Amino acid sequence: YIPPPACSFTPDQISASAHQINRQLTVHAIINHPPGTIIEYPQTGSSKDNAVACIFTLVHNSNTMEFDLPQLNFQYSLSDSHGGLKGVQCYLLHDG
Repeated sequence: YIPPPACSFTPDQISASAHQINRQLTVHAIINHPPGTIIEYPQTGSSKDNAVACIFTLVHNSNTMEFDLPQLNFQYSLSDSHGGLKGVQCYLLHDG
């Protein structure tokens, strides 16, 4: 799998807040990866103000019909807590 280049948000998308991760953080561009994607080095931005969001599609575990925990599928993480704040909403995540 060769990932596509990140798509920058348009001025209209930015004015509609489509680039917001949560109430405090935004990203410059986004890449939507298909189910089962394995990426050794995800594309990132060149600075904090040029961040890239990589969106991975979750699939059901065929044995349990539940979603696998995403944090168990990521080798690179900020810490063992996998995001320690409760009640934080990520606006880039959605169903279907």
